[in-house]
Amino acid sequence: MPLDDSDQDIGQLAVGLWANTGAGRMPAGVTLDTDLRDACDRAVTLRSHARQVFDFHAAFSDFQTRVEDCLTSDQDDGSSVALLRLRHQGTHSGHGRYGAPTNKRALFRSVLELHLDGADLTAATILLDNTALLGQAGLDVRHMANAAPASALQPDRMDFHDSSPWGGVLAEVLTTAMDGDLSVLHRGYDPAVELLYPGQAAAGPHQAERFWLSLRAALPTATFHVNTSLGQEDALTPPRAAAFWSLSGQHDGWGRYGAPSGAAIRINGATFAEFGPRGLRREWTIIDDLAVWRQISAFSTANCLSSG
Repeated sequence: MPLDDSDQDIGQLAVGLWANTGAGRMPAGVTLDTDLRDACDRAVTLRSHARQVFDFHAAFSDFQTRVEDCLTSDQDDGSSVALLRLRHQGTHSGHGRYGAPTNKRALFRSVLELHLDGADLTAATILLDNTALLGQAGLDVRHMANAAPASALQPDRMDFHDSSPWGGVLAEVLTTAMDGDLSVLHRGYDPAVELLYPGQAAAGPHQAERFWLSLRAALPTATFHVNTSLGQEDALTPPRAAAFWSLSGQHDGWGRYGAPSGAAIRINGATFAEFGPRGLRREWTIIDDLAVWRQISAFSTANCLSSG
């Protein structure tokens, strides 16, 4: 969908974070002081992020990034918050982190939460749908989780919720579902709702219920919290909303992540939605399953070492 001038600038900055320019040539507005975080809310250096981007370009010779959607909220002090959904695609034609080339086209998505002071990026969190990426490269996301991030969790940023009612609607739907009332998905979703979840496309409220139930079942006692919610209405587009949320607690249930491990984990996720006359008509939810499995793997390894 078309972006206004402000959204175009933010979109260019976001796409620039995925350009193969090296750590010394990050896009304008990004500095060494930018607070970059990964899917586990751990600090990421510009150098390590640039290295990951280099790996993408090495494995996918025609790697491209496009902005699918961008929701922003501008504040009176000149600061702004943005949630972007990006689409990445390319041909897996090179050796590297993603194994031997398959010469197949791959398409996967990421979400960025950006905090800006004027044109300067002060903080960003990056979520990548590794389930889709690794699956299309012929790799298993669970088996790739052989090392946990070494850096410590960062303090939570302040919550941000704009004045749009659509952001509030989405936040309420997600919170109600994760509080156990999954019937909200049947009441609030279009019967033909289109769904995009990590590594899979689906349709219908029943499929939405299966996804959210499996996630909550894995962490039945964890705390669900919507950290950021934005809504937007633009000409020629349906009302839209986006939410950045977290699920923090113990992996003490059966569900999306297999047998209970007892690991204390944090899942950061993002959900985008479009609304129509019959309710929520499209949902995109991104979770980095690789980041979750790494936390579980690190906990299991530590337990083995301590008991050995």
